[in-house]
Amino acid sequence: MTAISRTVGTTLLALALSGPAAFAEPIFMNFDVDFSGRALAPGTLLNDAYPVDWLRFGASDEIVRTGDGVPSLPNFARGARDSFSAPIDVTFARAVDFIQASNVSSSAWTLHAFDALDRLLGTASTSTFPGMASLSFPGQIRRASFVRSAATSGGFGIDDLLIDSSPVPEPGSMLLVASGAAYLLRRRVARSDRQAS
Repeated sequence: MTAISRTVGTTLLALALSGPAAFAEPIFMNFDVDFSGRALAPGTLLNDAYPVDWLRFGASDEIVRTGDGVPSLPNFARGARDSFSAPIDVTFARAVDFIQASNVSSSAWTLHAFDALDRLLGTASTSTFPGMASLSFPGQIRRASFVRSAATSGGFGIDDLLIDSSPVPEPGSMLLVASGAAYLLRRRVARSDRQAS
């Protein structure tokens, strides 16, 4: 095996094994600014405020401005225009490990986490103000829904949404690993065939 072929194979393998992380660090949304730091106006739909391909909110989930009591002033999120009782939904393109949000009202609500087959993984509730609910299911959460408790009157909203995910190699990275390994194996077999003759 030549030094060049060894270097190419080793480089391909190293690149594949170090595949990009799902998130370099936890994602935090306070609904006051977008990911670039630009201020968000009340009435902005969450999908317009955070237009990324790995995260989708419910079609009518929006930003609302409030005066007092919200964990991070001035904005929070609610489930639908003119409704403080509609659920707030979040769908992820790939599974995440952890989700958490703060309660911005005196109404109780429950966080539901679902897997890729839309099976319920678990729930966490909050009825205190301010309070928070969080769930952790490493590599399994594909959808989350914040739902107002049935016994509660009044509206609800969330603030300070935190999402975290472990580094996961992309499918292309796995192909790169397989290609690098096959290349190294082929070179090794060819070398041993030459030495045997």
